[in-house]
Amino acid sequence: MLTFEEKGQGEPLVLLHGLGGSARSWDLVVPELQKHRRLIVLNLPGHGASPVIPDAATFDGIVAAVDMFLETQRMASVDVVGSSLGGRIVLELARRGRVRSATALDPGGFWHGWERHYVFASLMGTIKLIRALGNQRKILAKPGIRSVSIRQLSHKPSALSQPFVEREIRSCAQASNFGDIVRNLTSIPPQMGPAADNVQSVAIGWGRQDKLCFPGQAIRAQTAFTGSILRWFDACGHFPIWDQPSLTVQFILECLDQERNNDEQRPPSLQQGI
Repeated sequence: MLTFEEKGQGEPLVLLHGLGGSARSWDLVVPELQKHRRLIVLNLPGHGASPVIPDAATFDGIVAAVDMFLETQRMASVDVVGSSLGGRIVLELARRGRVRSATALDPGGFWHGWERHYVFASLMGTIKLIRALGNQRKILAKPGIRSVSIRQLSHKPSALSQPFVEREIRSCAQASNFGDIVRNLTSIPPQMGPAADNVQSVAIGWGRQDKLCFPGQAIRAQTAFTGSILRWFDACGHFPIWDQPSLTVQFILECLDQERNNDEQRPPSLQQGI
């Protein structure tokens, strides 16, 4: 069973973090989002307080775990938002028709050719460094050093607090299936689309300065998911939830409002739940 944190009230909105993260990765956007929706913030298998489950080393296994969680919680049709690996997961759930709407922030899975090898080398190098440092890994979060240590992921490392960065680094180090997931993600076929017919909307957000999943991959993602919205975030790296939290919240809420408007305009026979 996946563990999760629940915040706010109202209609549920599920949040899925990236590789090596946890439910706490969303801390910079949760305070504002929870004013509008009841947030279900998951810990993926092997991350945060969620145990490593069978097949947790593969993308399909992680998707299956999230899908089972949604079914167990009786959220067969729900709005989902994902970041990085979580972004690819929500797009896959949309492709399978398992969600009502999907918002993906810098999702993985759209790399081609040499980009695949770059992602593998980059992520494996990061986890090896973090684990090699052991108890000294906190040094990576110090003001002068984090501008270099997380530059690959954040366009504005100095804007992040040291406790937040320390927690993210610790979460990454403790993700026991990190390396196995990287190997799987960079060896399986690219993420496929489009979304199933019952999915009401797909939105994709991308940092213009993403140094892990390069901005050109955003066009591939939008092409795969025909009819999806694409929003660029300026002065933003791989994690809009880090670098542009206010704009990210605005984007998510706009997408949810658009989905609600689309649903209201449907003939009664086609509206959700009728």
